[in-house]
Amino acid sequence: CKFCHGLKAEKSYANRVPNINRLDEDALIVILSAYKQGQLDTYGFGSIMKMQMKNIPQEKIPELVKYIKNL
Repeated sequence: CKFCHGLKAEKSYANRVPNINRLDEDALIVILSAYKQGQLDTYGFGSIMKMQMKNIPQEKIPELVKYIKNL
């Protein structure tokens, strides 16, 4: 995550993707789940995010979101 979103999820990637640390937990869970399932292509980075999420089990996404929110 850090390469695109920054060490504390504070970075706006490509001056288009908002800082993910500003999103609330529920929204982030929905977004990451949709990327994992290939149902979201916001800002044209859907395929990248699908690849990033492929090894994260669906049931671990809330745990990942809590981690992001505590950076």
